[in-house]
Amino acid sequence: MKRQIYLTPAEGKRLIAKGLASDERVLKAAREHTLVIIGGTTNGYAAEEILKALGLGTFDRSGFFRGIFKGPQAAKLSSVVGDIMIRKGELITGRVIDDIEPELEEGDMILKGGNALYLKDRQVGVVIGNARYGTLDHIGRAYFGRRVAVIAPIGLEKRVELPITELMKFVNAPDCTGTRLALSPGEPYTETDALSVCGVRTILLSSGGVAGFEGSVLLGIEGTEDQIKAAEELIKSVKGEPVFGEDL
Repeated sequence: MKRQIYLTPAEGKRLIAKGLASDERVLKAAREHTLVIIGGTTNGYAAEEILKALGLGTFDRSGFFRGIFKGPQAAKLSSVVGDIMIRKGELITGRVIDDIEPELEEGDMILKGGNALYLKDRQVGVVIGNARYGTLDHIGRAYFGRRVAVIAPIGLEKRVELPITELMKFVNAPDCTGTRLALSPGEPYTETDALSVCGVRTILLSSGGVAGFEGSVLLGIEGTEDQIKAAEELIKSVKGEPVFGEDL
C-alpha cells in the first residue's frame, strides 16, 4: 500500500520528537546511563516527549534554544541558557554541556540539533556563531574521545544539495562573512526515521507551501496495511501542531 502525507515544519518537529521518545536507544540511555538534550527548537519538542515517556513531568520549551534564525513575528522569543540531563532516570536541570561533558562516557548519549542536512550521506551541519566552536567543542570531545553516542534531531526542510564538507569550504573561507559551518558528529534523525518505527518505507516527494506552510514536505509512505495504519495514526497525532512560537 502507498499513501502521501503532508507535514509542516512544526508537525515534523513533533513527529521527530515522538519517534525519539519511543526509540529504545534513547530510552536506554536515559534510564540506564546519561542522556543530554542540548538546547534547540526541535530538541525542545524532543524534551517534552521524552520526559513524558519517562514519567518525569512536563517541560517548558519556550526558551530552550541557543542561536536561531527568526522573523519579526518571533522577536519576543529569547533563549534561556541550560541543557537537560537525565541520569539513570533522574531529571537534572540547571546544567549545560560545558560542565556535563567531562562526566560523559560510553553508553551515554547526546541529542544535538542541526541547521543543514545532506540526505545522501546523512551528514548534519551546524551553524557556528561562537568563536570557540560553540557546543560542538564539548560534543566532539565526548564523541571522538569517549564514544558517547550523538543523534541530531533535524527536519527535512533543512536539507541541502551539497555535502556539508563542501559547504564548509565556502562558509569558512577567510574572505567570507557571517556565521561559520561545521560537520556535526553522530547521525541525523528526521521525519523519515520517526516513521520507520511503523515499518514503512518513506520517500520525499516534494516540498513547499505558503501562509505558514513554507518549508513543509510531502512524503510518500509504503508498507503493509498494518504498517500504513500505524503510520497514519502516528501522523494523526501530530497534525495541527501550531507554528513554532505561536504556542509559546
